[in-house]
Amino acid sequence: MRGGYKGERRERVEKRESEGRDEIRIDIKDEEIADTETVREIVVPGDLLDGEELRAGVGTYKDDDGKIYASQLGIKNTRANYVNVIPLAGRYMPRAGDSVIGKVVDIGPSNWLIDINAPYPAPLHVSETPWKVEFGDTGRYLGLGDMVLIRVVNVDETKHVQVSMSGPGLRKLVGGHIIEISHSKVPRVIGKGGSMISLIKKYTKCRMFVGQNGRIWIDGEPEEIYLASRAIEKIENEAHVIGLTDAMDKYLSEEVKKIRGKVVTEEVEEKESEEDSENLVEEHEEESDESGREEREE
Repeated sequence: MRGGYKGERRERVEKRESEGRDEIRIDIKDEEIADTETVREIVVPGDLLDGEELRAGVGTYKDDDGKIYASQLGIKNTRANYVNVIPLAGRYMPRAGDSVIGKVVDIGPSNWLIDINAPYPAPLHVSETPWKVEFGDTGRYLGLGDMVLIRVVNVDETKHVQVSMSGPGLRKLVGGHIIEISHSKVPRVIGKGGSMISLIKKYTKCRMFVGQNGRIWIDGEPEEIYLASRAIEKIENEAHVIGLTDAMDKYLSEEVKKIRGKVVTEEVEEKESEEDSENLVEEHEEESDESGREEREE
């Protein structure tokens, strides 16, 4: 057994004991596996994480000697004097402030039950919506299967989740396409300072929203939605790759050229087809005129 798991010689770091912990949460969401790193080391529970001057962050724990160990399978990440382990997989665990995409799975007289891709569904009360809903009239506003953009308001000690649809940008999602990825790859899809998601939007011209629970809403032309979906799938599969942003820039640029080339080719073929049709009409008219002249001469 690894030293990190011996008896009482371990101290779980699960509480936010300082403002620094809040800073780590922000860093992990926006810059979790940034391209500024040169090595991405995958660790397993119990692995010793180097760095005597570092503090234990997310996915780690510290023993009595002050040594920091990994508490989960993931990618070692050092940022802002903290060492973290970013999970490679696992179920989404809601946190207050998370914006998520949910699906209505049940309807009550005064609330809806929303699947947010977490272990348990979250109730959305009528008071947490922008509408004035009469008791028992909930089905008129949100039906089974409807997708909504909501925010996690609170998660108590029993893991009971409170969500809201009252706030800027929060709404029922109409149209578009929903895809799902591992919630642990969301920061990679967003990128440092939103760089990766901005790149996808620039090339595909799609409207997009990435939920912290791994659900992504995409709206645009069919070919653009398809390209955006493929790009996100590629990012999820290659999240460990160094220099991924540059690689995606090149990939999207080439794919867009293919699409545009296809569109141009189709337009040329359509134009040629129209010209051929016009030529056939003209030839037919000329033949008719010649036939008419021959009949008059006879």
